[in-house]
Amino acid sequence: MHSLLFKKIISSDKKEEILIVLLFCCLGILLRTILFGIIPPGLNQDEAAAGYEAYSLLLTGKDKWGNTWPGYFIAWGAGQNVLYSYLLLPVIHFFGLNTLSVRSINLIFGILTIPLLYQFTKNTISKRIAYTVVFLIAINPWHIMLSRWALESNLLPFFTLLGFYTIDKALNPNSSARQRVFCLVPWAIALYAYGVFYLTLPVLSFLIFKTYKKEINEHKNQWAVAIFFFSILVSPIFLFILKNVIFRGGLLFEKYLPFSVPLLTSTPLRNINPISNLEFLLNGFQDNNIWNHIPDVPSFYMISFPFLCIGIYIIRSQKNRFKHPKLFVLWLLSCLPLLFISSLNINRANSIFIPTIVLSVIGFEAILKQFKDLQYQSLFKIIIVNWVLISSLLFTANYFLFYSERAYDAFNYGLESAWNVAKARSLPSEKILITNAIKLPYVYVLFFERYSPTNFQKFSHHSLDKDGIYKVQSFGRYYFDQDHLDLKPQESFVFLQKTSEISICNNPIFLENIKYWNVGRCLPKPL
Repeated sequence: MHSLLFKKIISSDKKEEILIVLLFCCLGILLRTILFGIIPPGLNQDEAAAGYEAYSLLLTGKDKWGNTWPGYFIAWGAGQNVLYSYLLLPVIHFFGLNTLSVRSINLIFGILTIPLLYQFTKNTISKRIAYTVVFLIAINPWHIMLSRWALESNLLPFFTLLGFYTIDKALNPNSSARQRVFCLVPWAIALYAYGVFYLTLPVLSFLIFKTYKKEINEHKNQWAVAIFFFSILVSPIFLFILKNVIFRGGLLFEKYLPFSVPLLTSTPLRNINPISNLEFLLNGFQDNNIWNHIPDVPSFYMISFPFLCIGIYIIRSQKNRFKHPKLFVLWLLSCLPLLFISSLNINRANSIFIPTIVLSVIGFEAILKQFKDLQYQSLFKIIIVNWVLISSLLFTANYFLFYSERAYDAFNYGLESAWNVAKARSLPSEKILITNAIKLPYVYVLFFERYSPTNFQKFSHHSLDKDGIYKVQSFGRYYFDQDHLDLKPQESFVFLQKTSEISICNNPIFLENIKYWNVGRCLPKPL
């Protein structure tokens, strides 16, 4: 009788848990999928670049510059992370190269983050804390925006979180050998998601070993195998760093490898300012980049910082052997070197958000427990909860009602339509000049045209600027620099430029105006 009653209670609690988590997950899915592919409007150059790299790999097994299955793309010279493009391969194979398919990867992993964070927080801290955390990540402005466009570095939070989840499992005394042997695989994958992890992972590894030395030594042979598997998986990254940081030149054995080790022509880290990095953290993670946050609507709630500090103190003082809440503190501490070796913005600091949210909730719960009077406790809770809800509603209203008007330039809204018009209104042999007033204009044409990667490698004309960035002047009949537009006598050409630009020729014939773009024709100069 008692046994049946106990099972009924357990079953009832489990159903309640599933219902609550499912409700928050549905809220998160809704906020990430409403008008997906329409907001943000258009396509950012990083999205187009990642998509075309995947397209090139799918067709040729090489990136757009001809490197075979690289562990890091040369991209425009400063490099681009490869994981996003590799994950895109089956999507593009089945659904083609388009805005929706390219953005689908961050949408999928953004949604998966919600239940994974719940489970990890529940395992390491408590179910009560996990409920609050999963609600906050579901409505968080940073994470909603992250999930809705295809910046490749936005995969890092998910794979870092997945790595902490598997590490937590491996540290449990009752875990299996398989759980320990493969526990480092997510972090090996994370190194291909974003190069910032090259800087934080060594610090994180040291902190985890120092904190959990006893648990690791109890199964040191299995952990040694885990490190071996990790080393195999990250060998392309290791060789890439060796070539680009240590030798700055070719490796003798490169030709025998099944993958290429590209040499970058530019460095992505410049103008590091620790003071501005600190200001970035203290002003609610605002970086003035419209693709990362909405101006005047912070990506992070300013009231969280005192809760964060209290949460760190609470976790540091806990002595629970069978759970590992300190993992969140170690996660946050591992990000501190970024203040001194990288110029921070929201995407470079994207590993900071999840541990900050969790530790802030712990701090908030700790403050609530200090109230002796339940009336004051309820009042404090109401104030904080309403603050968060109002901030979230303000973000949601701004994002879905006004964001497109503010972000159209960052995502070059209308460019694909204008390009289609330029192509349709031009003669088959007529040259088309695309404005260079946008970043990486050639990448957009490669993306829209589904241009042959092999032909691009053979026939593109390009050079390096003083910063080591690739400047593509032309390929096929497409030109991106008027100075390289070699016209024959009495030859006209079609142009595509922003409406705000000065006309590139005298007395142009405007063929069509599309949103923020003009398509026209320049007639031959009189003899």
